[in-house]
Amino acid sequence: MSSFEFDLACSAAVATVADQLGISADSLACGILDLNSETHECGGFQADRNFYPASVVKSFYAYRLAFLVSSGELALTPEIERAAEDMIRDSSNDATALIVDEITNTTVGPELLSEELELWKDQRQKVNRWFTSLGYPSFNACQKTWNEGPYGREKQGYGSDMELRNGLSVNVCLRLMADMMLDSHLPTKWGEWLRALHRRPIGPENPDMQSREFIGGVLPEGWRVWSKAGYMSSHRHDLACVESDRGDRWVLAIFTEGHSENRSVIPSLAKELLTRQIPSF
Repeated sequence: MSSFEFDLACSAAVATVADQLGISADSLACGILDLNSETHECGGFQADRNFYPASVVKSFYAYRLAFLVSSGELALTPEIERAAEDMIRDSSNDATALIVDEITNTTVGPELLSEELELWKDQRQKVNRWFTSLGYPSFNACQKTWNEGPYGREKQGYGSDMELRNGLSVNVCLRLMADMMLDSHLPTKWGEWLRALHRRPIGPENPDMQSREFIGGVLPEGWRVWSKAGYMSSHRHDLACVESDRGDRWVLAIFTEGHSENRSVIPSLAKELLTRQIPSF
């Protein structure tokens, strides 16, 4: 897979959208990866910058879960499958908490003493270590997602200066979605299962907010999308693979900081990026 480099087309797309919406280009990051050739050409703007990923991190947990189930290291019980579906399709934080515990062999609870805490924190690094073993650049996906927390040992696990807060860049997200679409590291059966979790509807009557208000919202009729959005008070992101009515595929990742309430940023930038790939878009 090609390396993720600064790309003039992506930079121009960001500049155009930032000017249209009156926001700072420095608050945006994006990347696009072409799945239609063997080299998988890609480019980005601020693609190596780490952002708090909000719920986009849930796709990394789902990928690790699929691998553990496919290798027989973890049983996909009805309850775990229900949680996986709710984690991705509905972005449930409660469901995510169960999945993180299952794939790291950790549990929530009261504060721990120093030695116990270090063991607990080491267990929480299992997801990071696995992706590193696959050749991914360094990132941090070891924390649950929260409505109001964390508390107890979960709060301790962030470190005294929150240095272990989740952090992802556009480039690692592009790679994850590309791997998901290409059945990398997974048998086809479990790749299909993972993609089914991420498949979203498009169209004017679309009930799925994670598609309608994000990249899926600009796609024409007949296209398809697999995606995971993340949004909170300070960040709004989307990671998606889009497929045209002719079967051509691209992976897009768009991260924003400070524009969480602005629903125009991600669709506008997605449209600009796709138009530069497909002039007739």
